Amino acid sequence: MRDWRCTQTAILLVTVTFLQFQTVESAYQLRVRAHRYRNSDSRLSDDSSCDGFFGGQCENRFNFCMRGHGASRDNNWNNCPRGSFTTGEVGDDDFYFGTYQIYSGVPNPMVFSGTIWEGGFQLLVVVYDEDPVGSDDHVDNVYAEEYLSPGHSISQVVWKKY
Repeated sequence: MRDWRCTQTAILLVTVTFLQFQTVESAYQLRVRAHRYRNSDSRLSDDSSCDGFFGGQCENRFNFCMRGHGASRDNNWNNCPRGSFTTGEVGDDDFYFGTYQIYSGVPNPMVFSGTIWEGGFQLLVVVYDEDPVGSDDHVDNVYAEEYLSPGHSISQVVWKKY
């Protein structure tokens, strides 16, 4: 005669084991909307004028770089493990970005996506003055760093201003 208690125990253990090894997939989207840019003195990062002796406004180009929270605060916009966007020349030194598109196909908001959310992000924006002769000049670095808890649905998403 068979001992049913042993058989029931074996079935129960197998069921629990299968429940513990379920595959879970995730994804995130981080949307960043550029709102306004202002450099009212038309100055470069070294405090010189954008267009040298003649003065004048900067011909700005923007590099948006998404990194993990706590990344080094350097202006190496080639180190963007979560994605990047680069515009061509945009506006002057005091303007509002477009509602749907910044420049030449760069969407506004920009969407950065991935499969593993690490709890936060660092956004680096590097601004250059485009020059027709010589290399482009560095205007500014702008950083935003934030811890965020993800929403479980689009209805739980809240825009934050920086």
